[in-house]
Amino acid sequence: MYMRGFGGERMRGVLIPVFCTTLLGFAGVSPATGQVDVTFPLEGFYHPGRYMPVRLVMVGPPGAAQPLTLQSPGAMQTRLPVGGDAGRSPVVPFLAYDGRAQRISWALGHGPWEPVVQPLHVLLPQQRLVGYAGDAGMGIVAAKFFPETICLPLDGVDPLAGSAAAWDTLDALVIDQAVAARLSEERRLSPLLAAGIQIVVRTPQRPDTIWPWLQVGDCWVADPNASSPPAVYDSRVYDVVASWQAGWPADFRRLVVIFAVIFSLCALGLVLWRPRYYLAQLFFMTALMMGALGYWWHFQVPIEECNGQVKVMHGPWSQDDEWAYQTAAVPISTDIRWTDATTKAVFQGPQQLDTFAPLLFCRANGDPWMLRYEIPAQGKVALLKRSVAPRPQLIAPDPVEDSPLLELVRQIYLGNGDTLSGQLSTAPEIGSGNVISRQWPRLIVQHNPATQ
Repeated sequence: MYMRGFGGERMRGVLIPVFCTTLLGFAGVSPATGQVDVTFPLEGFYHPGRYMPVRLVMVGPPGAAQPLTLQSPGAMQTRLPVGGDAGRSPVVPFLAYDGRAQRISWALGHGPWEPVVQPLHVLLPQQRLVGYAGDAGMGIVAAKFFPETICLPLDGVDPLAGSAAAWDTLDALVIDQAVAARLSEERRLSPLLAAGIQIVVRTPQRPDTIWPWLQVGDCWVADPNASSPPAVYDSRVYDVVASWQAGWPADFRRLVVIFAVIFSLCALGLVLWRPRYYLAQLFFMTALMMGALGYWWHFQVPIEECNGQVKVMHGPWSQDDEWAYQTAAVPISTDIRWTDATTKAVFQGPQQLDTFAPLLFCRANGDPWMLRYEIPAQGKVALLKRSVAPRPQLIAPDPVEDSPLLELVRQIYLGNGDTLSGQLSTAPEIGSGNVISRQWPRLIVQHNPATQ
């Protein structure tokens, strides 16, 4: 093989390390000498379908930067770059979808899978997990507010280290004024509340003027009382796109027709004109057109996408759920940008989870940045992003039309006394940025907790 600009000695200096690294990878040996200590800040407890925190500590001599992957049956893989800084301890989110997740394994690069000694503990639907942090009396406050629950102390220095997504599995958080001020300053209260976490702050004064706090004794409580998310596996979510047949997007098909028309006109003109060597010119034009078409085709994404939102108004709170549906005409690996602590895929069952093989990419500090998954031919995936905010003043919504999300709202969101008050136009927030998406209108649900 000849490479322009490389001399013999320089080639050996480049290729030998690459060859050795590749050989070590195929042999299952990691070129890094460091190891990883994996621990669970919440002692391995988790609710299926909700992210849990995993702390990673590099021990031993630092090695070369390489990817570390966490996996378990019935769970989404998590991957991040590690190496270089021994003693660094990022906290990453790990999402177990069902009870098959009993133990996590990790691997560095192409190295062997190493099981984590500490097991995982799946929580029953009626069990609640509460974390507390702050001064010495917070454990008593947590037990008072949430009796007969699993109450766990959090780290005193950084109680909610890493992304807020990692703590999604908590049902409630009991903290003092100092911890609440830090979370508010770092703008982490919003994603925690979006996960449905009830936040209790022991303080004599209101923690802030942004969120609708309710005073209970010597504490202030923020309870979003959000509508429950779909079940861990929920086939009802896919009724919206039951009749959806995957195919190449209309814009793609239109451009292919334009290509064909232009080529046909050029070829016809050349044949009618019959210049000297016109057959050779026709062959050259055909090759040029096919090359251009192939190059353009390489960058086309055979994914169709639809987005729609459901806004639930309940008391002083507003909950926004954005749904994105994707399908593909051919098997493809795709990804979406990370936008919120509660961004996740909703599957119909364990088989679909295993087929789509979702993978969460995190930065070196543990913050998520991309969610990747495999879409088989004619396969469909549903993505959900949830956020909460103080109740806004809305313009008068339009009457509800025949939106594809109507059936989803009736089955999952509407309870006794709840009403569907109208719809508003929206713009998509999640989904693949390089895919043209069809947008469904936002449906407005008025929640009546008194009748629940």
